[in-house]
Amino acid sequence: MTHATAPRTEMERILCGIWSDVLGVEQIGVDDNFFDLGGHSLAAIRVLAAVMARLKLDLPLRRIFDAPTVAQLACAIGAAQERNAQPPLAIERLSREQHRLQTSSLRTDFEQEETNAPAPTRRS
Repeated sequence: MTHATAPRTEMERILCGIWSDVLGVEQIGVDDNFFDLGGHSLAAIRVLAAVMARLKLDLPLRRIFDAPTVAQLACAIGAAQERNAQPPLAIERLSREQHRLQTSSLRTDFEQEETNAPAPTRRS
């Protein structure tokens, strides 16, 4: 049995905890391969969901396949966070009233464009 390398950073500690919860493996080392520990695509989705919930960071599924160790994934997440230093745009759902107002406003704008257009004339 090999000795697992302990997490060195806060990100590695968080990821080790997530992997431990998802995979049901008590001790995760930063150099352990996700797939060698029993991980598969569905478990990878669960890991990404936990990362998204915990770190408020959306990662593509491919990231775990490209960076299958905690250390590699932590490095990839750090690079993604640096690239996305500006806050992400918040996507908000509109309430029914907001949706109604927005669509009626668009409808009104469109109707005004129609009424301002010259009427077609027939030439003989």
